[in-house]
Amino acid sequence: TDGFVTAAEDATSASNNFDSLMASVIQIYHKCVAFDNEVNRLFPDNTENSAKKEEMKDYFVKHVYNNRE
Repeated sequence: TDGFVTAAEDATSASNNFDSLMASVIQIYHKCVAFDNEVNRLFPDNTENSAKKEEMKDYFVKHVYNNRE
C-alpha cells in the first residue's frame, strides 16, 4: 500500500497537497506569461541593448524572483 491513500486523513492530506501544488503551478504560469509580455515589450524587434537588458533584469528580480505572491 506504499504510495496509496489508505485512510481519510491521508485523503485529506493528499487533497491539500494537490491544491497547494496546483496553486503553485498557476502562480508560476502567471509569472511566466507576465515575464514573456515584458520581454516582448522590451525587445519587439529582437534587438538587444544593455539598457533594455538591465530593465529586463530589474523586472525579473522585482516581479518574478523576489515576488512571493
